[in-house]
Amino acid sequence: MKHIFITRFYQWKKQPLSLFALLLLPIIATIFIVHIFHELKDDTKIPVGIVLEEDTSFATSIVDALQQSPLVRITELQVDEALHQLETHQLDSVFIIKDGYEELIHKGMRNQLLVGYQSNLSFAYAPVKETLLSIVQQDAGRSKAAHTVLQLANDNGYGDKWTWEDITMRSKQTQDEENLISTSFSFDNQINASTPSNGLLNPWTIWAAFSMVCTFLIFDWVIREKSTFIYSRYAFMKDSYAVFIIKNLIIYFLLFLICDLATIAVFHYSLNQDIQFNILWQILSFRFIVILCACIIANNFKKVFAYYGFSLMFSILCMIFSGNYMEKFVLQKLTWMNHLNPLAVFQDHHLHYVGITVYIVFFFIWFTRKELSNA
Repeated sequence: MKHIFITRFYQWKKQPLSLFALLLLPIIATIFIVHIFHELKDDTKIPVGIVLEEDTSFATSIVDALQQSPLVRITELQVDEALHQLETHQLDSVFIIKDGYEELIHKGMRNQLLVGYQSNLSFAYAPVKETLLSIVQQDAGRSKAAHTVLQLANDNGYGDKWTWEDITMRSKQTQDEENLISTSFSFDNQINASTPSNGLLNPWTIWAAFSMVCTFLIFDWVIREKSTFIYSRYAFMKDSYAVFIIKNLIIYFLLFLICDLATIAVFHYSLNQDIQFNILWQILSFRFIVILCACIIANNFKKVFAYYGFSLMFSILCMIFSGNYMEKFVLQKLTWMNHLNPLAVFQDHHLHYVGITVYIVFFFIWFTRKELSNA
């Protein structure tokens, strides 16, 4: 094993730039795509100005609620500046939270608490206004509920135990802590298990796609080791060709594992991705399947450029059938592909024993066939 590692190391030294480029490309491409997407996403948000005439918890909660919208970019300004930017069409619309908003909510009022301005080019005024009105109705309902609770407390001799502020604050905390409007449905007594979302721009999904392509490109060494000039030397080696390939697979698996651990650290600090134990199992199963798949495919080619073309087409097909790029009703007819597709295995957030077993069986069939042919 030591002499094989030394030989492989000297071969890496002959082309270090291409090797490091393919190892680092998935990380660099993922970070670049994610940052570009977020910049474009911020630029496409609708600019809306908010003027706060009072600095209270109820007024700031309106701004916080609007900032959670993925389609609106909120900017807090003074009245004159906000109206000037509206006139110059730098803002789509302007809304002013009038002074005394919390006091009027406390009194149970819900009308004429906000002032809105729009221009002849405003197109998001109506939906933002409806959003603000729903927040006002929510605050008014919370205030009315607090008064009801205080009235019941006074009637039962607990008038000094709570205040209006305590009740409204507790109501907000309960709303934030509890998922009050989420309902799980099931059909025919089937349990609908929730699964993590795999968005198209999930950093790990992008990384897996690029990593698969780069792994296939790195494994062109399998074809080069099969050339007529090099293949004749295996008759004089201690290890057969199949054993030689297996030992090299172990070396490459360790190399990729080091890069994958570095990827977890880089994504944690640059993309704020949480370091979880299950992501390690996902990467291990994904890397194991991709390496075996690349080795099996490369072993069936004699020309490197033909292998490059097929690898690219195969990777694109895996992306298409991975679940994020095709409708679910199509995947229901091709569920068996999820066990063999490396990207689907990675996105499933589980260790796929079926897929790993199938690739190991294919690999050992090739291993046995090579041993018999060499014998």
